Amino acid sequence: MEHRVISTKHRVISTKLVISLRKFPYKERLLRLNLYTLKNRKLRGDMIEIFKLVNNVYDDRVAPSLSYNMSVTRGNKFKLQNQSFNHNF
Repeated sequence: MEHRVISTKHRVISTKLVISLRKFPYKERLLRLNLYTLKNRKLRGDMIEIFKLVNNVYDDRVAPSLSYNMSVTRGNKFKLQNQSFNHNF
């Protein structure tokens, strides 16, 4: 959590370094600088990792195995099976 707070804090400060944009709110500065929010960047990174896993970019011995949804009525061949985990501690 602390890492995320520091990262967001640094992004807010760094967008204020552009003198002409200092008066605008943070989200407006991001739009004008063509930058994404931290949430969107994390989501994009997650989607890239799933793409790599589905297309066998990683070594099979180290990558987690994914189970695909074999429904023939809807979806596509890359639709992943929704898994739930049960932990008894």
